[in-house]
Amino acid sequence: MINILYLLFLSFLLNFTISPFIGTRTTSIISNSLVFISFIKTLTVLKSIINNNYTYTTKIYNLINLENLNLDITIYIDSLTIIMLSLVLTVSFCTHIYSLEYMLFDPYQNKFMSYLSLFTLFMLIMVTSNNLIQLFLGWEGIGICSFLLINFWYTRTQAIKSSIMAVLVNKIGDITFLIATAILFYLYSSSDINVILNSLATIQEINYSKLEYI
Repeated sequence: MINILYLLFLSFLLNFTISPFIGTRTTSIISNSLVFISFIKTLTVLKSIINNNYTYTTKIYNLINLENLNLDITIYIDSLTIIMLSLVLTVSFCTHIYSLEYMLFDPYQNKFMSYLSLFTLFMLIMVTSNNLIQLFLGWEGIGICSFLLINFWYTRTQAIKSSIMAVLVNKIGDITFLIATAILFYLYSSSDINVILNSLATIQEINYSKLEYI
């Protein structure tokens, strides 16, 4: 499943770098094909993961390795994640296809398509994260791409106003997200989402047992 991220990153690179050499239309078709391949690849494993309740975990990179904190960039996929991946890629592919025609005569079509592919990539990074830090990185990337897409026609006053509003709202989300992450790390000494959920489940079991005893 890690190949999906590589395909979307490749889609971004093609639009952002190679487009002037092989043509915007050709590059857009190739990049859209990469998104479609990612979508099909997700659908091929959707049924098996849901039916077998299978969990897939792949470590990509060790981001932090300290005595009290070990943080990996990881691809984590379970039944809920694969459904979200399918939903994200379905909407993304439809958006790419629509944008291919909508932006047909725009001189900066390649830039817009590259932002769109990068937005999808960060969406997948957020959805497949198994820790709060990676979740925040995906969230922050989505915020940056949202600004770039909204402010794409920067000569329009309304686009500039909308992009500034998006940044302000996103920053409020960033602050509350970081506060919540700090609180959870203080309480559970971990940023791993599964560790936190298992700890909460244990606490609930203890509380239920106390109620039964009473």
